[in-house]
Amino acid sequence: MGGVARRRWLLVGVAVVACGAAAFFLSRALGGQGGESQSVTRSPVPATHRGAAGKVRAAARSAHPESGKPWRTMPPATVSPPRQSQPLSGVTISVDPGHNGGNFSHPEEIAQPVPAGASGATKACNTTGTETDDGALTEAQFNWDVAQSLVPRLRALGANVVLTRHSNEGVGPCVDERAEIANRAGAAVALSIHADGNYSEGARGFDVIHAETEEMVAPAMAAPSARLAKSVRDALLGAGVPPANYVGEDGLDARSDLAGLNLARVPAVLVELGNMRNPEEAAKLESSAYRRRLAAALAAGIVAFLQRR
Repeated sequence: MGGVARRRWLLVGVAVVACGAAAFFLSRALGGQGGESQSVTRSPVPATHRGAAGKVRAAARSAHPESGKPWRTMPPATVSPPRQSQPLSGVTISVDPGHNGGNFSHPEEIAQPVPAGASGATKACNTTGTETDDGALTEAQFNWDVAQSLVPRLRALGANVVLTRHSNEGVGPCVDERAEIANRAGAAVALSIHADGNYSEGARGFDVIHAETEEMVAPAMAAPSARLAKSVRDALLGAGVPPANYVGEDGLDARSDLAGLNLARVPAVLVELGNMRNPEEAAKLESSAYRRRLAAALAAGIVAFLQRR
C-alpha cells in the first residue's frame, strides 16, 4: 500500500473514532435517551404525580368519551353560530294608517261614494276621523304615528311592508282603494289602524274588528280574519291594554259595514286602539311611549297569527 493510500485510511479511521465519541458524549448529555433500539432507564414517577397525571387523562377522556383519547389529541371543534331566523321573512304585510291629515280640507272629495261590499252597497270615500277633546291630537295623526312605529318593527322581523299612505299631509286614498292595495300586494295580513271617538260616559278600551260574511267579496277570508283578530286582541291584552267596555265582546267585534274589510281578499282586521273622546285614555294615546307599546303589541299579534297558520 503506498504512502498516499495509508494516509487516506488513517484519516478515515480518525473520522470514525471522532464520530463515535461525539455520539457517545451527546447521548450522555441528553440523559441517555438514545434511539429505538437503545434501552432507556427512567427514574420512577412519584405516586402523587402519577395520580395527578391520571386525573388529567381521565378528565380528557370524559371530555371526549366516545374517543377514549386525550382532548389535546382531538382536532378543535367547529361550532357554527345559531342562525338568526326572521319570523316574517318573505311575508308581505299591508299597514293602513286610517284617514289622512289633508281630509279636513277636502270634504267634497272624500264624500264621493265608493263600493263598500259584495251587494253593491256604497260608502263615502273616506272621512276625517275623530280627535281628542282638546284638539291636541287628531286620529289621522295618531294612526300615522303608530304606523311609523309598527313598520320598522315588522321590517326588522323580515317583512315586506306595504303602506296605504306615505305621509299625513295628503287626501285619501278611498277605503276601497286601501283594500285593493293589500289585495294587489298579495298580503298575508292587512291591518288598518284607527282610534274611536265615542262620547258615551266612561267609554274606553280597544276593539279589534273583523268582517262578517254578509258583504264579503271573499267569504273564505272570514275565518282567517277572525283568527287574526284574536291574535291581535291577545297581544294587546298581553301588553296591558284594556279591551273596550262599550262595544264588541272581550275586545273583539264582527261587522259587515266596513268597506275595507268587506273588499279584502286577504286576512284583514281593523283595530280601534282606544277612545280619543275619553280624557284619561286620550292622555295615554297622546304619549309616544304608549304608542310604541301599542305598535309592539300589534307586531306580536301579527307574528303569532302567521306562526299558527
